[in-house]
Amino acid sequence: ELEGKNVTVLTTELPVILRGTEADISAVTPDDVTVVADLSAVSAASGSYTVPATVKINTSGDVGVKGTYQVRVTISEKSNQEDAEETKPDATPNQLP
Repeated sequence: ELEGKNVTVLTTELPVILRGTEADISAVTPDDVTVVADLSAVSAASGSYTVPATVKINTSGDVGVKGTYQVRVTISEKSNQEDAEETKPDATPNQLP
């Protein structure tokens, strides 16, 4: 996460090559697939970037991911209201004796 920034993923589909047995691969569902964008090399400047992505498969089968992947992201400034909502502590009512 970039401090004080909104990051929006523009990539809506990412074809992924899986390796494993036919049975294990057939058991993989979209809910088993997670894509994590690596923002470590991105400057804090607003704009659109193509960044490396790691594809993770969460399944009991022996399934791996083959290849390298990238996703497109847009970075923009957070509004003052968004900053206030993120940093506002949880309010608890004062209790009087």
